[in-house]
Amino acid sequence: MFLCFLERFAVLPRPKSVAEARITANEFQALTLWFSERRGFPRIWCESTWQADLANGVSASQQEMFGALLLILASEICRDKSNEDAVWPEVTAVLKADKVSFPALFVGGQPTTACKSAVAAGARRLNLRNLIDRYGTQEYFDTLKLQFGFTLRGAVRRLPEWLDGLGLPIAVKILVGVEPEYGDLKSSSFTELWKTLQDFRRSRVSEEHTSAMLQASPWIRPQWTPELLRAAKLRPNRTLSASTITETFDHPSEPMCESILEWEYPSKPRLVLRLNDEEKISQILGESDSATFAIDGRIVDRWVAQEEGGWRGKRELPCQPEGAKPNLRPKLLSISSAGNPVEEIDLVEMGMGDPLLIFDLKSGTSLDPASRLDQNRDYALICDTDLSIPDATQTLKLKDCSVYRLVGPWRLDLRVVCAGIPYWQPKIDEREQFQPPRLTLESPPGEVAEIGLTSPVHVMGVPGEATADLLIAGNSSHPVIYRGGVWQTEQPVQITLGIALGEERVRVRVTSRNYSRMVVPKLSLNLRGIACVEADSKIDLDPSGSY
Repeated sequence: MFLCFLERFAVLPRPKSVAEARITANEFQALTLWFSERRGFPRIWCESTWQADLANGVSASQQEMFGALLLILASEICRDKSNEDAVWPEVTAVLKADKVSFPALFVGGQPTTACKSAVAAGARRLNLRNLIDRYGTQEYFDTLKLQFGFTLRGAVRRLPEWLDGLGLPIAVKILVGVEPEYGDLKSSSFTELWKTLQDFRRSRVSEEHTSAMLQASPWIRPQWTPELLRAAKLRPNRTLSASTITETFDHPSEPMCESILEWEYPSKPRLVLRLNDEEKISQILGESDSATFAIDGRIVDRWVAQEEGGWRGKRELPCQPEGAKPNLRPKLLSISSAGNPVEEIDLVEMGMGDPLLIFDLKSGTSLDPASRLDQNRDYALICDTDLSIPDATQTLKLKDCSVYRLVGPWRLDLRVVCAGIPYWQPKIDEREQFQPPRLTLESPPGEVAEIGLTSPVHVMGVPGEATADLLIAGNSSHPVIYRGGVWQTEQPVQITLGIALGEERVRVRVTSRNYSRMVVPKLSLNLRGIACVEADSKIDLDPSGSY
């Protein structure tokens, strides 16, 4: 199956996207059928990095082949059926046909680490445009979007605003070359398509010319043409002020919810999720007359449909049930109706699992740690338990985090430390603040890290002027040395289940002539081990399905 597509992609100029290969309807049907009949093999393929000889001198690993096919399938599904804000639900709906393989690929509606590793390997093997290790928490989401540019559903709703330069999806911005950091991913064919649509909207080119261009472009299904021509001439959905235009352009895809922190001291802080897009939720619920909202498996509110239209229920969901202890580290928001799940939102992917979260206590909204703070305003900092603020007074210690209340005016020398080493300092003046490097922990090429055993670990991304001298995992520390052109642990590291699940704190100390900092690395290990089963109740269960 891989060889069937490899030849098609091999002749495309670099960089390339799945859309440019013009996958036919028959090929897509064959690929869908192929995925439905794998019966458990994908979980093995996702981990196999051994290069095998295929034909005519071509070689590839099972991880690369499976990841490439999965990326092709997902791209073709999403461009037709998904919207701009969610891609995985439509993909998982197809992959669930293979009930044996599916749990190894997706958990809670999101791709597993093994699945992500395969997708990354497949994208690199086919030389596809990708943002792996370049873009942060949304790198896989937007890597998939780069394969087709935009969805039909998204264009029908938002094309007028996009063509006027408002709220452009990040994939479109990259493909047309307005993101200088990703200039190597620009597409001349997509840029030509986009410019034609803009000229048509401004009546600079004829409908006949535009129609011919759309039908010839690999980025557009020919049958989309009438809808896109109609949408391109519509007025934007709403009038935007100058400030709103700037905000929309900077944040092209508004999340369904955002976190708000409420803290009336000395009461305990309370985190809520503010629902931003009721229209989208209504579309998800369809004809349902009720909806249940749960956070981390605990019901926090219910909605009931009104006869006159709309819903009765909270628009700000508490992260824990009434009377329960504060949940300041929510992981999953799930929406169900009549007992059936209809949507899941990974809050960790949204940034709620970051080691340091900062909230403006006046508005309750979260802030980027790199943003400038006002020394006279009040802020709250939610930190991992191994982070602390020296000499802090208003502090709350919880099981999975610590919360610090900064009351203005606060000290100029305020800082967050990890093991006594500076981790973060607020930006309060024009001085350039230290920006920690983006580090990744990887397995050596061709090696697999077995859970429960030891394995060497490579530290990638260390700046040229700096050194990585220590890796801390949980309560153990491991010296890091430079050997064979790469930073790596001097001795193999014990790969615990906590590391595999992201529940154990992992830090790397980076030093240079001018600074010494603790940095939180991204984990990209080739893991193999046991499956973990999480129950909604507190009843202990024996893990099953080890592999």
